[in-house]
Amino acid sequence: MNYQFTSLQFKRIFRSPFWQKSLVINIIVGFFLFLILLELFFVGIYLGSILEKAGQGVPPEILLNKYLIYYFLITFLMRFLFQELPTMEVTPLLHLPIKKNRISHYLNFRSLLSFFNFLPLFFFLPFAWTYMPEHFSVLIVILWFIAIYLFDLSSNFLIIRLKRKSTVTPSLFLILVSISVIVELLDRYHILPLKEISTWYFGGLLKNPLFILIPLATLLFFFWENHHYTMNHLYLENLLKKKKRSEKLSRHF
Repeated sequence: MNYQFTSLQFKRIFRSPFWQKSLVINIIVGFFLFLILLELFFVGIYLGSILEKAGQGVPPEILLNKYLIYYFLITFLMRFLFQELPTMEVTPLLHLPIKKNRISHYLNFRSLLSFFNFLPLFFFLPFAWTYMPEHFSVLIVILWFIAIYLFDLSSNFLIIRLKRKSTVTPSLFLILVSISVIVELLDRYHILPLKEISTWYFGGLLKNPLFILIPLATLLFFFWENHHYTMNHLYLENLLKKKKRSEKLSRHF
């Protein structure tokens, strides 16, 4: 069924009158995104050496674990600003004997193709592959990277949930930036020690594999929340109500 949904989406794109106009732009954008991932890959390979020089005696994994919380915070803001929602024309499908459960799962899994979800694979994975096996067991290294990736996917589904619930406006983005700045100030003055929390968790994961349950539970919660929200809004009545506000909303979810 997912293959059929994907096939329908490709047919809609190829038959669009804007396909030829946007093709060149998409190729150029894709090329530059590939260059960014390629640069991150090479930085990730040499990240251990870079952190050894910058840390002044502090082990690279400890220094990196300390600031991972800021990686998630920055990518969260970037996702909110640039990541698009996975959409599809659902109105014709609701007239067919297709389970809403399948439509919901397709939309959620389609969001995994976002550019931001590839960042850990091209940045943290090379670091985990080249540096960490010399100091930790293979199992611990794998769990450490999986934890980062699960938290990143949790951010993906959280952003989707927020964007589906509210309209993205400059004022809303400024509010999120302001909250982030306040959180950073609280961390700087040790009122809300984010770096200590980040060090505690990822450092603890290097010693106790059971810490992997935290990002796993977080991902499952946000995935279920998205699935539940999508299921509750895949009804013709809801789409017809949205039609009065926006024709696009009435055809796409």
